[in-house]
Amino acid sequence: MYKLRLTYMKSKSSIYIPSIDICDVISKALIRIGAKLVYSKSRNVKPEIVNASTLPIGIESNGEICDVVIKEHIDVAYLVREINKTLPVGMIILGAQYVDMKEEINKRVYASTYEIELVYDDNMFYEMNKKQIEDIKEWYRSMFEEYLEESAILVLKKTPYRQERIDIKPDILEYTFLIDNRLRITVYTKKERNLNPEYIMSGYIEYINRDIKYNIKRVKILYK
Repeated sequence: MYKLRLTYMKSKSSIYIPSIDICDVISKALIRIGAKLVYSKSRNVKPEIVNASTLPIGIESNGEICDVVIKEHIDVAYLVREINKTLPVGMIILGAQYVDMKEEINKRVYASTYEIELVYDDNMFYEMNKKQIEDIKEWYRSMFEEYLEESAILVLKKTPYRQERIDIKPDILEYTFLIDNRLRITVYTKKERNLNPEYIMSGYIEYINRDIKYNIKRVKILYK
């Protein structure tokens, strides 16, 4: 038996595939190209496949990880080339490698790095000159930085049964603003501490008291 680690991206319509279904999508694609999967011996028989750190629906990523156990060795170059012919639109295997059978990826994952980009409506800049537009964008960026520098970042967390204010500041490891003003932020992503990046944005929108569109992309899963 062999444990194969796949790295893949999700964009376009594939971002709406729930994490719970991703393993099924990947396992069926592997079967189509002739890979022989190993199945669990439990009552609920299923392929030995694990997706590292579930991603909230609707978020793009180019840094996802999936481990799958197969019966026979398969050439990784062939696998990547052929499997990408069968996956849904926007889902692409970026690479594959064999890892130790004893490795448990979910026990090693501790954080994720996201990039967040503010998306401005053109109507906001109607009849404005270049400097006025840049000043508005700089205001949004400076307010974003001010928000993240608060000693506590309290956001509203809603569940079907309750809602409460939670402080997400302790779950933020580091952040920086890129040259194009995108925010690159690393947050805890493990079982007991798993910060959904949507909370960062809902808190920011509440902080500035203005509605603003945005895009979120996960660029890397960090593990030890």
